Amino acid sequence: MTSRERWLTVVGGGRVEPPLRWEIHGYEPGCLAAWAGQGLPLDQRPEVFFGLDLLDLANVYWGPLPTFQTVGLFDPECAGRWHEPVQWPSRPLRREFGSLLPAGPPARDSLSLYLAQRCYNAHSPARYPLPGSTPVPTERPVALGWPGLSAWLAEACQPEFLGGELLADEGLWQETTRRFFLFLEVTTRRYLEGGAADLVLIAENVAVQTQLGSRWARVIPQYAELIGRTREQGLQHFLVPAPVAVEDRRRWREAGATGFYADGEPLDLAVLRDELGPHVLLAGGLSVQDLLLDYGDLERRVQAVIAPAAEGPLLVTLERPVSADVPLDHYRAYLNFVERPEWVEHLRRKRRARSDEQ
Repeated sequence: MTSRERWLTVVGGGRVEPPLRWEIHGYEPGCLAAWAGQGLPLDQRPEVFFGLDLLDLANVYWGPLPTFQTVGLFDPECAGRWHEPVQWPSRPLRREFGSLLPAGPPARDSLSLYLAQRCYNAHSPARYPLPGSTPVPTERPVALGWPGLSAWLAEACQPEFLGGELLADEGLWQETTRRFFLFLEVTTRRYLEGGAADLVLIAENVAVQTQLGSRWARVIPQYAELIGRTREQGLQHFLVPAPVAVEDRRRWREAGATGFYADGEPLDLAVLRDELGPHVLLAGGLSVQDLLLDYGDLERRVQAVIAPAAEGPLLVTLERPVSADVPLDHYRAYLNFVERPEWVEHLRRKRRARSDEQ
């Protein structure tokens, strides 16, 4: 199976052997520099070097408002319409600085202009431009990186942007969230029109969700509406960070989430598997600190985490970016323990025994 076939099998509720392997949170720059001195080729990323299940991540946008190399967002003559990309990239998913995405929600009134001027971030990180009409490689899937509302709020509420005003002013909150989802839908539609996306990876900030409390619960229906409209265009799979509260996980499932991943803290995969059932994708469970264990303890830790989760769709990943203090050989050992043939056969026998009991 290609990486794309393996990915789509797992996000669709199935299982593959060995389990799907990809680092959702990636690798810290210092980690790559350290590994270059331990045997990692300078011209290769770790996911390529170790043969992980590759995925092209196309981040829709990052920052308090969508950024664009133009002053058009503040031009009164442009108010009320979306800005068109100035050009199409010559090849798909090529990482560049700046963005070819629309500049953001149209500034139809003084409130819109106020939000734009207070939140506009002209220094966005590098990200992928639109794929355009160029065919996407078929051997790996493309995931849209949706900017979760709570992750956006963590930036927008900084003093240099909106500070605490956004959380204190109910009218400002409602108008801002409405425009946030409007931007998200329009931008996602641009990807889908090119037939370029296979799944959405939603980046939420679990800590901010907890702070928002009941106000956050009121936002989930907006996600449900957006996910529903996106499904009508053929995009079926949505992965979100696992909320701490059981009730919030239930709301996300009802909204259409098909999988949960670890963000900042390892997941208790045994508890989540019992709670969510055999068809929900679980990703995480292992901590970066686990990779500092000696080989014997690391192997036992990997097996203890994977065993309960392997009864259903599983993506083996860590809860945060791999740090520079993790030796390359320990990371290699971790991957080997995950995909060892005898360990995979152990899981196969375990599933077969459970099936016979039922």
